[in-house]
Amino acid sequence: MGEAFGLMDHDLRIITQNEAALALDGRSLEDIQGRTHWEVYPGSEESELGRLYKYALDEQVPVSLEHRYKCPHDGTKWLEMRAFPVPEGLAVFWRDISERKEAEAALRQSESRLRKVLDIETVGVVYFDLIGGALDANEAYLSMIGYSRAELEKGEVRYEHLTPPDWRWRDEQTIAEFGASGKAGPFEKQYFHRDGSRIWVLCSDKMLDDGTAVEIIIDVTERKRAEAALLESEQRYKTLFESMDEADAVVEVLRDDAGNWADFLFIEVNPAFMKHTSMPYPVGKRATELLGTPNPRWAETYGRVVDTGEAVRLEEEEPVLDRVFDLNIFRIGDASDRRVAVLFNDVTERKRGEAALRESEARYRALVGSTSDIIYRMSPDWTEMRELGGRGFITDTHEPRRDWMKGYIPPEDQPTVEAAIREAIITETPFDLEHRVWKVDGSIGWVRSRAVPRRDENGRLREWFGAASDVTSRRRAEERQNMLMGELDHRVKNTLAVVQSITRQSLGRRQAVGPETAERLVGRINALAQSHALLARSRWEGAGVADLVENTVAPYRSERSDRITVAGPDLQVTPKAAQTLTLAFHELVTNAGKYGALSRENGRLTIGWNISGEADDRRQGFRIAPYRANPERGARGRGENGVRPLRPAGAPRPAVEQSPGPGPWTLVPAQQRRHISARGPRDPPWHTCSRRRG
Repeated sequence: MGEAFGLMDHDLRIITQNEAALALDGRSLEDIQGRTHWEVYPGSEESELGRLYKYALDEQVPVSLEHRYKCPHDGTKWLEMRAFPVPEGLAVFWRDISERKEAEAALRQSESRLRKVLDIETVGVVYFDLIGGALDANEAYLSMIGYSRAELEKGEVRYEHLTPPDWRWRDEQTIAEFGASGKAGPFEKQYFHRDGSRIWVLCSDKMLDDGTAVEIIIDVTERKRAEAALLESEQRYKTLFESMDEADAVVEVLRDDAGNWADFLFIEVNPAFMKHTSMPYPVGKRATELLGTPNPRWAETYGRVVDTGEAVRLEEEEPVLDRVFDLNIFRIGDASDRRVAVLFNDVTERKRGEAALRESEARYRALVGSTSDIIYRMSPDWTEMRELGGRGFITDTHEPRRDWMKGYIPPEDQPTVEAAIREAIITETPFDLEHRVWKVDGSIGWVRSRAVPRRDENGRLREWFGAASDVTSRRRAEERQNMLMGELDHRVKNTLAVVQSITRQSLGRRQAVGPETAERLVGRINALAQSHALLARSRWEGAGVADLVENTVAPYRSERSDRITVAGPDLQVTPKAAQTLTLAFHELVTNAGKYGALSRENGRLTIGWNISGEADDRRQGFRIAPYRANPERGARGRGENGVRPLRPAGAPRPAVEQSPGPGPWTLVPAQQRRHISARGPRDPPWHTCSRRRG
């Protein structure tokens, strides 16, 4: 557009405008001619433009102004106004300066940005000549190299001082690039710091029109250190990645046409991956290519990690490989990358071991539930009882306890048990011991305890597994048996003493033994044997007098039972008394059969006994009548001879009362005090035979 022109009178009424001026508004001359400037441009009277118009007319001086003008059809423009007083009034010229104003604004913005760049503490700017001398620099540059502004102004900052010898080639290359294109970089190089250390800088250089050059540098020392550390870390990672026992894989998860996570592509794997999976090298292939129909949970789980960004730890089986894996899965990058890293181990053997352990535990529980034995488990060193099922015999233990010895073993038995435990631990052989225990009710019982060591798959001792059976009854039976054996030994010795006495009495001092003597000896020993048989039936607690008598007369009842009368109250005697009475009855009845009543055709034998006297002085009597018709005073019969010697050793010698004439024999205890009983405090020391009339 050409320069716009307008002419106004002294009242600032529009006289005319050229086409360029009319084009600014898009109005015709007829629309504005004869109208004041304030009418055509409302609000302008009080504006800076209006005041200048008035000032130019009043003072008759030219004025100018750059202002923004909003065109009705072409937006806002920058106009340069120049007004001159003329005879008609005021001549005004307008020129569109929008492009210049925009350039000026851009320049100001550029200068502002440059000032800000120069003020950035991390961006160094230096101006230098082509012979390597620094002309000017910002504070950031000086801070990077360690020089002061005074040193810069003295010309002490030079490229040959800043560039290490091994980097001079880079300066030479920069000069060559200046000659070719007027610029160089960006490139990285090293600078000497003023203290002699080295820094890394990123440089970009450009030639200026005045023959100097500007270089912008950024200190990248920390970045280079980080890169070196990262490189070292990556090298370590690669070494670890290649040598680690755990399998590592990076996969990209893939969706199907329906948008579901359905497959994954192997991006990277370490050597352990093939070891743990027995798969061929998988990089660049999909899981479905390698496995056919893999476990669908792989893609689903990987996809969930991609979507959520949350790491997942799980154990999962791959049926195609017949393996179980323990996996750590985490996302790499953003969800848009669709990549996850999978760190895993093959735990198939461990899972099989766990299954075997569960089966073993189930068998153990079944054993515990079905056996009547006490089952227990101990730590390898026996310091802790882990579990014990007491079966109601001893107290159960369901939680580990370390004071088990005190709770189960009586104090006097603990040293023996501890010694057996030490032996089992040292030799790693089964523990086997019978010992006493505290029962549930607080009493003491006996157990036979046997424990064997249980080991893991590596042969390490895991625990001791034991079973104990209640042997209390057997131990008590053995104790009773030992007691009975002692008692039997005592009784046999006593019996042999009696037999010895019988033998001496029967044989006497005679040198020859006739048939009658031998018969008498056998009869007496048989009688003693019969008394033993009776006592055995009562467990040697005693015998009834009636039984003793009936055993004695039994051989004579077969043909002459009506001639023998036995009568008397129920009377129990002790074992010693029973033996003595048996021998006495045997002697008297045998004599009655040979020489007395039973030796005659019509003879009768009456055996009776009674209890008489006061409670404190009762008399036990035994009557066998008649012994013989005409006894002689002072004479000793065979029965008396057989009875008299039957007294315990050390007892006083008995006296036998005998009256002339017929009458019964009466057998009474030597001490007339209490009723003879198997449960009496003591046996009668010995017995006598006395003959009493009536």
